Amino acid sequence: MGNVRFIEIKRLRGVGVVATTLEGATIACKGKAVLWIAGYSGSGKSWISKQLAGRLGISPIVHLDQYGTRKGSKWLVDINQLPDAKIYEGTADNVFEWAARLRPYLVLICPSYELWKAVSCAKAADYAKMEKINKDWLDAWVEQSKYSFSEYQRFQLRRLQFIIDAVAKDDPGRVLLVLNHGDPSLVTRGWD
Repeated sequence: MGNVRFIEIKRLRGVGVVATTLEGATIACKGKAVLWIAGYSGSGKSWISKQLAGRLGISPIVHLDQYGTRKGSKWLVDINQLPDAKIYEGTADNVFEWAARLRPYLVLICPSYELWKAVSCAKAADYAKMEKINKDWLDAWVEQSKYSFSEYQRFQLRRLQFIIDAVAKDDPGRVLLVLNHGDPSLVTRGWD
């Protein structure tokens, strides 16, 4: 993945963890620069967005999910409705054109295998309980919840490389990859 910078969060409990861990990372949001916090459901995007916004003295955080809708197996954000902001948080299937135009600094959150499994199982359970089930999404979460460690690694690598190539292929230094070893027992719903 080129010159992508990398940090690791051992636990995701309390402000001290990210403040200490991010100390070695250069994150600034000056002038017209924009941060995009992206990652898998339940990976810690919202939590890290709040920590970075607090450290950098920036508000508001635009949550892409507030502008999204489901179309079949895709999650699409109405990028024409997104307000101007310094920090955007979330992921969708159609945000890459927007991100290529905006050229944000990308903080890409990758959950550990244990956290990813817990989130996948929780999301599958959530979708199974819905009255109006989106079968494509339910099947995808159930399948992912059964991935072996090597399948998880291949899935994450493809996904991370796709996002990096779409947003910062010409400048991988604009990407900070965060491996989150959050406590899987804290997952109560797929996105908490």
